Amino acid sequence: MPFLLPSDIYYSKRSISNEYGTQLLWYKKPIGEYLDDLCCDRRNISDMPQLQVRRPLGRMFGRWVADDNETLWIYRQLEKNGKCMQIQADQVSSFKSWISLSLTALTGTISAEVEGAPGGNMCKTNNNFLDTFRKIHSLAYEYIFRVMYLFCCLIFLYWVIF
Repeated sequence: MPFLLPSDIYYSKRSISNEYGTQLLWYKKPIGEYLDDLCCDRRNISDMPQLQVRRPLGRMFGRWVADDNETLWIYRQLEKNGKCMQIQADQVSSFKSWISLSLTALTGTISAEVEGAPGGNMCKTNNNFLDTFRKIHSLAYEYIFRVMYLFCCLIFLYWVIF
């Protein structure tokens, strides 16, 4: 179980639900309000679920990609607010990422947008230089991976046909 910075973990999808909580509808609340509860000590950070991460492309090329985008978003906001520096993550198998056939699930993405208004007051939306650099790096990484993937598909098709 590695200790990781939330900013070093990538999202598995490009969108995040604006509600957070259990699967039962009446226990969900806006994700920003949940963040406010954590920042104002109305909830304890240790009560948050442990984040499950995977390395779909292996140790050499792989990044840490999270399964639960909403929990990762909350940990990243806590890191920006200085409330959480490292988290203990649970490393799980990468098989699920390969079955989904989603390039974003395989390579991860550095940024994800909250669908709708997150609510709450503590959400910092300032975009510093490091976040911009990471977004550009993530886009370049995804582009290179897609080109390599298409190239391998073409080689395979050429091998099958001839």
